[in-house]
Parts: sequence; structure tokens; C-alpha cells
Amino acid sequence: MKFIKDHILLLSIILTVGMSNAQDVHYSQFYLSPLTTNPANTGNIDGDWRFAGNFRNQWRSLGRPFISTSFSYDQNFFVYNEHLSGGLMFMHDESGLVNLRLEKIMASLAYHKSFDIHSFHIGFQPGYAIKAADLNGTSLPDQYDRNTGGFNSNLPTSDPYIQAQLSYFDFNAGLAYGIDLGKAHPEVGFAMFHLTKPQETFYNNDNRLPVRYIFNAKSEIEVLDVLSVMPYGMYMMHNKASELVIGANAIFHLPENNSKATGIYGGLMFRNGFNRNTDAAIAVAGIRYTHLEIGVNYDINVSELKLATDNKGAFEISLVYTSLSTLLKKTAIPCDRY
Repeated sequence: MKFIKDHILLLSIILTVGMSNAQDVHYSQFYLSPLTTNPANTGNIDGDWRFAGNFRNQWRSLGRPFISTSFSYDQNFFVYNEHLSGGLMFMHDESGLVNLRLEKIMASLAYHKSFDIHSFHIGFQPGYAIKAADLNGTSLPDQYDRNTGGFNSNLPTSDPYIQAQLSYFDFNAGLAYGIDLGKAHPEVGFAMFHLTKPQETFYNNDNRLPVRYIFNAKSEIEVLDVLSVMPYGMYMMHNKASELVIGANAIFHLPENNSKATGIYGGLMFRNGFNRNTDAAIAVAGIRYTHLEIGVNYDINVSELKLATDNKGAFEISLVYTSLSTLLKKTAIPCDRY
């Protein structure tokens, strides 16, 4: 078992350094990470402003875990009765034993337009990214020591790795559409990340970060006065990699209580790739307050990697706080005629 784990760790080193363009931060609870999912989500809220925080810890059983953290803030404002919004997102990611680190800060801008029960959203995200790797104490494939039967980072290597840090300008864009059907509120979105195809390489070559495409959909459907169901899904394509996440949460609405909680929910989702077997089964739980939602999930690894992880995938926690809306809403008051 240790032999398998060691070789999977070695493979992760090769992949994260030599094929880093396939690594992009993503969360299982994408619906609680609005600005990392679609720039058009900026300001798409029933409130004046919103704060979101996300943390993901993945594959701790393989040694050094993959850790992703992000924070975002977005706010609505109106110019000549036109609905605009702006925001800011910060992201930090650490990948594997090579300590591959990504720091990213993105500005978000969006425009919203509503017609009757329909709402349309378009958003843009310009920003700047810094990526760095630390190979100190890390052994590469040609540093295998036949005398000891292990890898030795002090042996010479022919790897052409030439720099420890790179930076680039990045740009994302997205669209979203929603409709209010009374007891159901479906919404779909499409986003494109890395539209500038920035050069991202630690080697002396021209390696461009390919465009990443995300399709997402969700809807909260009122089934009973005390129960709603929220189905959701996301499909992502990045170069030759693809990922599909589908699931549903059952939301139980709570009566007035001392904790001020308005609802609790639980659900199950699955992550799959179209060219590979199911990657993970994901258990979800959460609690809602008037303005605050907290969600947690645990990814149970069911792919071939489970031999090394013992089915232990990732833990994730998300927090979203949405302020009260001060926008006056139109209300129709019936008037009897005499």
C-alpha cells in the first residue's frame, strides 16, 4: 500500500509542475461560491451586498493536502435606474508536495436587466494571478537512487525547470438567465475563464492556459410549506479535461425559533468525468438564517485513487452572508370599485 501511495504522490508532482494548466480551483458547492463560478453572479442577489468565503481541503491522506481558499464581496448600485454591480474576489490555492501556489485577485463587474418574470445578467472579471512552485526537498523521476531503492532530491536532474514564479493578467466573462415561476426559480449560466489565454509555464516554452468553460444550472422548488427541493448541476471543460457535478438538496423550513435559523438541508451529489469513471460521491449538509447560509460537504473518493486515499476525498465549508435589500419593491394593492 505504501508503494502505491508513494508512486501516486510522485505522479501528482509530475502533473502539478509539468501540466499545471490542467489545475484550476473548483468547489463541490459551486452554488455557494458565486464569483468563482460565473462573473454574471456578481450582484445577482436579493440584497444590497454579499460576502462569501470558501475553504476546501483535499487528499490529506496522500500527504500534503490540496488546499483552496477564496473570499469574495459584491455589491449592487444603480446608475440612471440601470442595475449594475461590482465586486472583488481573492483566491489562494496550494497543490501537493511541490507546494504549487496560486494567488489570484479579480475585480467583478456585472449588468442586470429584468423584464416581467425574466432576468438577464452579464458579467466580466479582469484580474491578476501569481503562481509559484518550491521544489526544495522534492525528488523528480530521474533522481531515483538505485543504491537505496528510493528517491534522493540531492541527486542531479535533467529537468529543464527554470523559474520559481510567474504572473499574468487574466480575464473571465459570463452570462446568466433566471425566471420566477412562483414556486420555482430556475437559473442557468454559462461562463468562460482565461479568455486572454495567458502564458503559464515554469519552462522556457510557449505554454498557454486554455479557456475553461462552465455551464451551471439550479432551481429551488417549493414542494410543501415546510419543504423545498433544490436540484443543481455543473459541467466544466478545460482543455481535454471535463467534469460533471449533479445533485439535489432537500430544504426543510423551520418555524420561528431561538436560534433564528430559517431552514436546514441535506443532499447528495456526484462528480463524474465523461472520459472516466465516477470520481466522488458527495454528502452535503447546511443551515440557513435570515441573511446567512453555511454549507459543508465531504467528498467520498470512489475512483481508482481510493486505493491510496482509503475513500477519503475532500472536506469543504462555505459561508455566504447577504445583506438586507433597501430597494423599494413595487406592490400591487387591489382596489374595489363602487
